[in-house]
Amino acid sequence: MTPDGPRDFTVQNQTHVRFQNGTYEGVAYSNTVSTPLVGPLLKAAKSVSTPRASINQVVTFSIALSNSGNRSAQVTVIDPLPAGLSFIANSVLIGGVPLTGISPSAGIPVGIVNVGATILITFQAIVVSMPPGLRFANQARVEYVFTALDGRSVSGTLHSNTASFGVNPFRLSASASSSTTVTFAGDVIPYELAITNEGSEPLENVVITIPLPEGFEFVPGSVVINGVLMPGIDPNMGIPIGTLLPGQSVRVSVHLRVTGAPASEQVVIQGRIAYTIGGAAASLLANPLVFTVVKPQVSIQLQVDRTQASVNDTLQYVAVVRNDSSFAVDVRLFDLVPPGTSFVTDSLTLGGQQQSVTRIEGGLPLGTLLANSQLVVACRVKILSSAVAPGLPPILEGVRASFTFRLADGRVVSMTAASNAVKTGLFAPLIAVTAAAQPQYVEPGESVGIGAIVRNNGNLSADVTLYRTAYPPEYYIRDVRIAGRIVPGFPLTEGLYLGTIPPGGSIRVAYIGDIGEDYDVALPDIVGLFTARYKYRFDEQMNSGESRSNEYVIVVDQTNE
Repeated sequence: MTPDGPRDFTVQNQTHVRFQNGTYEGVAYSNTVSTPLVGPLLKAAKSVSTPRASINQVVTFSIALSNSGNRSAQVTVIDPLPAGLSFIANSVLIGGVPLTGISPSAGIPVGIVNVGATILITFQAIVVSMPPGLRFANQARVEYVFTALDGRSVSGTLHSNTASFGVNPFRLSASASSSTTVTFAGDVIPYELAITNEGSEPLENVVITIPLPEGFEFVPGSVVINGVLMPGIDPNMGIPIGTLLPGQSVRVSVHLRVTGAPASEQVVIQGRIAYTIGGAAASLLANPLVFTVVKPQVSIQLQVDRTQASVNDTLQYVAVVRNDSSFAVDVRLFDLVPPGTSFVTDSLTLGGQQQSVTRIEGGLPLGTLLANSQLVVACRVKILSSAVAPGLPPILEGVRASFTFRLADGRVVSMTAASNAVKTGLFAPLIAVTAAAQPQYVEPGESVGIGAIVRNNGNLSADVTLYRTAYPPEYYIRDVRIAGRIVPGFPLTEGLYLGTIPPGGSIRVAYIGDIGEDYDVALPDIVGLFTARYKYRFDEQMNSGESRSNEYVIVVDQTNE
């Protein structure tokens, strides 16, 4: 017999007649009439994947549809779900093949079910609420059409068995949230978790744990439960809630600090709620929160054109400011002019374009630096005499950038970046003059010894001429000596040429000052000092400088005998 042909389903009928003639009784039989039965013989066996489920649990329904008749049938299965069950879209499978866009309540077009065939239909649903009596019961309806032998189209309906399963009498819901899902190293963000006992049984020993990814830590003392600050709770050890009665809700919040950039740009934080019910341990995972950790990457590479220089020399600094972030930043550059130098007017260039500016000491706005771009900043500075300090420290330079960027949540963040340090060795004589007068108190007719020591504490030789202050009338100098050698005098205007003083060298100048007998003691005290003017050569350039001594005081008084 072919799959579409008739089977030996027949109804046989035969009549008989009982009769009696006097004492004789008899039976007469008619001929047998056979009537063939034509049509499908369908059966729908429905089952469910679990005898008991919980809220938010997924269950799978299966319907095994078989045809043991003698005609094929066009079949549609209609299976509306009871309240509390929600169909999972695109979960219908027929013979293991997915059927998208179909729902059981609207009807599942099974197609032709051939004679002798069995087709398995499955679909899934999720438990969203508790049913009356804590039990779901469900029955499918099968509608079919077949063609009789005489060509007529015959339709019919049958029902599956009833499939049922129980629902656990408790439900814990959890909803995690945060005011932002974008953050950065150094940021502090809130994590909130609201839990509700939607079941009919109390949940005991409720504890919330929040595993944190690399680069995150809890802010100590930041746990808040239902608006009450709980500084004594350490969230690393879990946040104890206790018993959650039916219908009761608890809202927990804690602050998280981003201590560093994690390996991945996106991290997931998912809280877990552990509890017991009826002595049995259970747990629930909250919805995961995905945080994007923004990693600003602004760098500055600094270069200087000279490693050695002297006073009045110019240095050129070149700073390459690079934004390797995936977003734009607004940048302002600081400290382009190191201490002991001054900016050379109109020497600034941005991206090779000269800028007409006279000062940049207060910070230089660079504007918006796009993602994965750079800007070359160059300027020149002049070394001032104030850079020459004891020990001749080098001119150290390191620039910094202040940059801002906007997060997806609207917050504007300001950060800083520092360049590498560059230095230029400073070469110059460092002339120091120390003056002294002995004795300090004298009378007319007496003499004072005046001395000056001129030292070169620098690293270059210098030709030095020493100058003195003018003295009042009746004050005479004699016996002028340079390093013990007598010289003709100490002219006021021309000064006293000391010659070349090498680095680390010194020369002593001394002379006698005589106070004349007719010195007017009413004059002010004699205040003197020395000025050393010097010249030196560096890189074929002649420079000059000046250094003053301390003041010395001579008090001329008349002692009354």
